[in-house]
Amino acid sequence: MENSAQADPRHNSQSPNKIIPISIKYLDPSYRIRSVAKKTADAVLCNLLAEYAVHAGMSGKTNHVVGYWINLFKNVSIILATDDRRMVDLEGALWRRMMSATRQDN
Repeated sequence: MENSAQADPRHNSQSPNKIIPISIKYLDPSYRIRSVAKKTADAVLCNLLAEYAVHAGMSGKTNHVVGYWINLFKNVSIILATDDRRMVDLEGALWRRMMSATRQDN
């Protein structure tokens, strides 16, 4: 018969007699990402991005992300997409628009 400490998933192999308690929590990200109702344009764009991502995956494209650039949906290599980072000015107009659109305080 198997030792109950060895069958326990919390068993620590470094110290056979020590059991480490674990705690798993699930936080639904939808509450943190958007607390206001989605806009129709956002819903349509997200749906189109999802469709293009599925088509790209089904056609065998891997290590790509789908983006919208100059009125066209594009498949871009992850390496190319993450090659250079753009920073958002927290005092700029883009940041203020985002805060206003998501109804967040300054």
